[in-house]
Amino acid sequence: MARPKTKTKSESVAAYIKKTYHRYEIKVLKDTAYDFRKKCVSEGTNPNRIVNEWIKSYISEPPK
Repeated sequence: MARPKTKTKSESVAAYIKKTYHRYEIKVLKDTAYDFRKKCVSEGTNPNRIVNEWIKSYISEPPK
């Protein structure tokens, strides 16, 4: 008897990410993006972490 097809690990992870996260696409000049990535590497972080931290701090700022 044939076994039902199950999801592979990568399919399961992709489904979880799609359900849990939202993607934002931004347009940045190539020189700016390069400099941003370079600074992130030199500081031992990644661009995604910096953007997420900025969004969280922006949300928690009191209204002006």
